Amino acid sequence: MNSRTTAFGWLRRIALCLMIAGVSLLQAQTTTTTGQAIGCPNIGAFTGGVLAETCWNCILPIRIAGVPYGGLPINVPIGAASPTCVCPGRLFGLPTPGVTLGMWQPRHIVEIVRRPFCSPTLGASLLGSAGSTGSALTSTNWGGFSDGEDNAYYQYHVFIYPLALIFDQLEDAVCVSQIGSDMDLLFMSEIDPTWNNDELSLYLTPEALLFADPAAIAACAADAAQSTAFQPDPLLFWCAGSWGTLYPFTGHTTEHGDMQRDASLTATRGLAVTHRLGLLQKTMGDDAVCHAHPDPVLPRNQYKLQTMWPIPELGMNHWIGENAFVWGEWRNIPVVGEDFVYTLFSWQDCCANE
Repeated sequence: MNSRTTAFGWLRRIALCLMIAGVSLLQAQTTTTTGQAIGCPNIGAFTGGVLAETCWNCILPIRIAGVPYGGLPINVPIGAASPTCVCPGRLFGLPTPGVTLGMWQPRHIVEIVRRPFCSPTLGASLLGSAGSTGSALTSTNWGGFSDGEDNAYYQYHVFIYPLALIFDQLEDAVCVSQIGSDMDLLFMSEIDPTWNNDELSLYLTPEALLFADPAAIAACAADAAQSTAFQPDPLLFWCAGSWGTLYPFTGHTTEHGDMQRDASLTATRGLAVTHRLGLLQKTMGDDAVCHAHPDPVLPRNQYKLQTMWPIPELGMNHWIGENAFVWGEWRNIPVVGEDFVYTLFSWQDCCANE
């Protein structure tokens, strides 16, 4: 067992202890609330709303043996797999050469909400009465805190999209292995005690101290420009483009006081936490064509977001860090549409080697 595997194992143990502590904290929390209660919205996910508004053109281009078909080649992410591959085949598991198949797939739903446990996708609370528990972890004001500054605080939930199973069944005839699943709740920030505490989050992200340097923060300006004009720079992994800096992995965003950008930054940090815990895996690149594997660093080029609610992006999606003025500075409705639901598109590389 190498040192990287050992370190990742210890990280998972620390994360498990923190999650258990978070659940205990929620159970001990009082049921008082602050601010004006706002009902949990229902986006009609199970009445055809989400399916009808999913960007089906966004799965393009489909890349076979390194050649993109349909869509724009610019949408092939940096770091996608090489044209050829060698993976264990279906016959006796012997190494078999093949060609790679890559495409965008809507695999997850990400909710960004103001009230704890509120799930617009389900149209109900994930635990009891939404907003009646965990008042010390969040408040019901927009952005969580109202202290006279442009601060924001959201909770996030990550669901596995049922469409992921359909895509896996389509690929199963030619690809080696996939990770499909039925609709399920993958993770929720309410059980994470580090989400509300910047200092405690250092246990999961000790490297955050390095990226608090002014030079590292200034470098994110270049990532903001590249994310908007092209796609994120994989080398600037501590940045979230024009949305701000990725660290710390908490729900506090004080970058700009803008709803769309704050919610998008929250979603990106939530994905980074989920990757750090090993719940989301790397599915892009030469090292992932045979099977997905954990990657504690968020591979931003692997993902695109499509706003599904309150005002959907129709026929388009956007890169992580892309300037909100391009894709949706106006995608909110006062009071009733200040939570956000995104469809998460993931680039999937696999090896067709039958």
